[in-house]
Amino acid sequence: MNAVKQIKTANRKVLNLTQEDLKIFGHLFLIFFVSYAYEITNFNISIDDEILAYQSASKFVDLGRWLFPLIRESFWPQVITPLGPYILFGLCIALGYLYILRAFGIFRPALFHYSAFAAFILFPIWPAQLEFNANVIPLGVATLAISTSILLASRPIDTSFSKGVWHIIAPAALISIAAGAYQSAVLIYPVIITGVFLQNRLKPTFSPATKNTRHVIAATSILLLGCIIYLAIAAIAMKIYGIPPSPYGSSFVNIKTLFSAPQNALSGMMQNLWNVYFAWWKPFGTASYAIPTTILTGAAIALYAARDSRQKILWVLLGVTLILASPAAFCLLSGHELPLRTLLGAPFALLVLLLLFYHSTNSDTTRKAALAAALLIALEGLYIQSIHQARSALAQKHDMLLASAINTDILRTPNLPKRGPITIDFSGAKKFESVYPALPTTTAGASFFEWDGGNPYRMVKYMNLIGYHRYIAVDQETRARIAPHYSTMPEWPLEGSIKVVDGVVLIKISDQ
Repeated sequence: MNAVKQIKTANRKVLNLTQEDLKIFGHLFLIFFVSYAYEITNFNISIDDEILAYQSASKFVDLGRWLFPLIRESFWPQVITPLGPYILFGLCIALGYLYILRAFGIFRPALFHYSAFAAFILFPIWPAQLEFNANVIPLGVATLAISTSILLASRPIDTSFSKGVWHIIAPAALISIAAGAYQSAVLIYPVIITGVFLQNRLKPTFSPATKNTRHVIAATSILLLGCIIYLAIAAIAMKIYGIPPSPYGSSFVNIKTLFSAPQNALSGMMQNLWNVYFAWWKPFGTASYAIPTTILTGAAIALYAARDSRQKILWVLLGVTLILASPAAFCLLSGHELPLRTLLGAPFALLVLLLLFYHSTNSDTTRKAALAAALLIALEGLYIQSIHQARSALAQKHDMLLASAINTDILRTPNLPKRGPITIDFSGAKKFESVYPALPTTTAGASFFEWDGGNPYRMVKYMNLIGYHRYIAVDQETRARIAPHYSTMPEWPLEGSIKVVDGVVLIKISDQ
């Protein structure tokens, strides 16, 4: 028990914040606040929010994300809200970044480190994730948990068994919390811990090989134990709520595909990496060149710093490969490409390469170049963020005006009940087109009246969410029976595009 107390005391010490740390934390949060001022001060709803707003706290348990009900049943029951979730996320990510810097041995950030933070939080994966209001608080918790885990795992390892075990358990438990928020958050861990190892490897006073091997074994053990704890808690949560695993959640792990068609899994992974570091940002200008150039330069600087030893060069090559590839590791497990939002490790990979770019040399010129790269990526991230918000704001305005106009036309239809629910059905989709490009593979800036090729149940739920509460969606059986009537109806807003059939209001919004 004495060893346990010593470990707990050491953990508290490494996590403590001094008055100077609180100032740094305040500066980081201010950068976040300015970067996400629009999201903080506006209420944006996106695809699926219209469903999640009405669902119980047990939603997402079937996906293994057991942190969601914990948050909803403890302190934030309605997750489809503005302001608060973003504030909490900002506090978590600012503190998490402070802990990441500590893991790299940085206690007094320079201008570069603040610029790198801006580049990190403006990487376009964050807007793609944060467009889902339900994800905002869990992602903040996940980021802080992983960052804290890395800080604890990066400390020197005690050779005694009892202390060594506790050295592993605490960070592993934090990894399980991150996975309970969003499974791909687990892949942040190998990205940063490898970066910490590489930075230490490049120091002239690098420790002996036996100690390094012990660190690698400990880091791997922490990750594996964290995953085991996560899976155990996920199984318990499903048992408590009486919910089986969903097919969608299970699709992220398909070992059969990995062994039967490994070339497809590897191809999907490589395509995802190409997309997230380059191709997806082509519609947004300079970002598609600034990000890969910075990554390659950071890797080159690290290799140059390791030039005095072939062994060091090999470690850098392996380390950089692991850092860049880890965010897409689930592609190997699932056997197919994944959407942008799942590649949570990519902003951290960029951050690690920026830190290696800056800290692998004492050259003033190189450090100025690293600062310039961080500022450029932050600027391009802000540009993509601005484009994203412009499209989302216009799409939201489009949908609200469309819903209002349709509501007005429905209420003009004769023989509707004056009170009580009105059963309605939609046919077709109303595509939202904009000069502003959409973030790839996301629902950002999409219309509720076009998603899924025109989903009548989604449209009705959306209208309910924004205030039209009398409307209910028709059941599947009735919908199949009345569907032939749409073939003779014109598109809305032409006369005859809305009519009542067997007590159901039919709205044909397009021929699609």
